Amino acid sequence: MSSEFLEPTYEITFMFKSVLVPFNGKEHAVKALKIALDYALRYGSRVTVLYVKRREESDDVANKILEKAKNLAKEKGVEVELKVKTMKDDESVAVEIINEINEGLYDVVILGSRGKTCSDAILYGSTAVPVALCAPCTVIIVR
Repeated sequence: MSSEFLEPTYEITFMFKSVLVPFNGKEHAVKALKIALDYALRYGSRVTVLYVKRREESDDVANKILEKAKNLAKEKGVEVELKVKTMKDDESVAVEIINEINEGLYDVVILGSRGKTCSDAILYGSTAVPVALCAPCTVIIVR
């Protein structure tokens, strides 16, 4: 195989037109958003940023976190859609993300993971693991 780069085929343009980024403002979520923004710049992907808010959280918390996402997108010159979903008492963040995936018909979800080991994720709760297992689309997990 040659060490030269091949011309892009732009298959991603058709595969990942609609991107969902669950975002909580933390380091791994920021990395995931930066990848999604790059997809938008290179392939014209439409990016939706989702924050799942706990019922007891104020709207100010959600707005502050989404403002961070909006500013990151603005720095890159990308327009993003911002969404907030309020978690129901009997559901988890992962369930709300999966509900949004199904409602929004996204092609790909790009989300951050804390980088814990698999056993930690299972024992102590992970958002990335259930989303990856249950999503009806491609899921990219960023560490």
